Amino acid sequence: MKCSIAKKEFRISHLFISIILILGAQNKSYAQVDMELIFVPGGTFLMGDTCCYSNRKPQRMITINDFSIGKYEVTVAQFAQFIRATSYVTDAEKGEGSTILRGDSDWQTVDSITWRHDTKGERNVPDDKPVIHVSWNDAVAFCEWLSHTTHHTYKLPTEAEWEYAAQGGQQDARNNFRTFFSGSDTIEKVAWYLDNTNTENGVEPVGQKAPNRLGIYDMTGNVWEWCYDWYAKEYTPIDTVNPLGPEVGERRVNRGGSWRTPAVPQSHLTHRSSLKPNKQGNLLGFRVVCTSCTQQAGR
Repeated sequence: MKCSIAKKEFRISHLFISIILILGAQNKSYAQVDMELIFVPGGTFLMGDTCCYSNRKPQRMITINDFSIGKYEVTVAQFAQFIRATSYVTDAEKGEGSTILRGDSDWQTVDSITWRHDTKGERNVPDDKPVIHVSWNDAVAFCEWLSHTTHHTYKLPTEAEWEYAAQGGQQDARNNFRTFFSGSDTIEKVAWYLDNTNTENGVEPVGQKAPNRLGIYDMTGNVWEWCYDWYAKEYTPIDTVNPLGPEVGERRVNRGGSWRTPAVPQSHLTHRSSLKPNKQGNLLGFRVVCTSCTQQAGR
């Protein structure tokens, strides 16, 4: 009898351990996000513009340290891995909802729309389109999880990092090479925007247009991208070395234009927009920066 009980206890214990190992393996697979990065050597560049809007001014020289930035915008599939691994509840799911376009000009905030939905508010599947309907808070939570699982330091790009990478980094800065859009003066080559996007599709899969000179895709068009900084109506003139933007604010910066943005001037790589950090919509996603990933590490 004692032997039988011992064998039974052994089988239960063995089953319990097997379940733990299986769950652990599943969690490990969720953490293995394939985050392709482009190394951006630091340097000095001319940030801002003399054109169009006062919030692009004053134009000034900025110095930036080395960093690596996402080759693509974070995709629905990548964000789904984060949700499965953490059971994180997004701001949209907490009751904020998200904004979608009904018809040609009717923008509506709908309580039931979340990252699981496409630009029209229909159920989505994890794929290689940029994740949308995510707030600044959600994007930061994704970066914190990625940092924890990879043991590297991930975050949202500062405005300065974003614009420097979009312009093409130090090589283009040194040669005084500056384009209207990220990688070209011809927006059709590098971006999905108002005039070439099928509104039935909305966002397109990442990486279909040409990259910029650093090899980064979709920094113009497809979706606006959250940046780290609080938004201010003008830049602080003396904040010129690795600037972080204002210490406080009401809205966070987003950059790059989207599939519903006209080419001129709102898709210019110097153009700035903003939104409250708990808000989201079908035009807005994000990409990540890694400050501890070396050129050799690559990811």
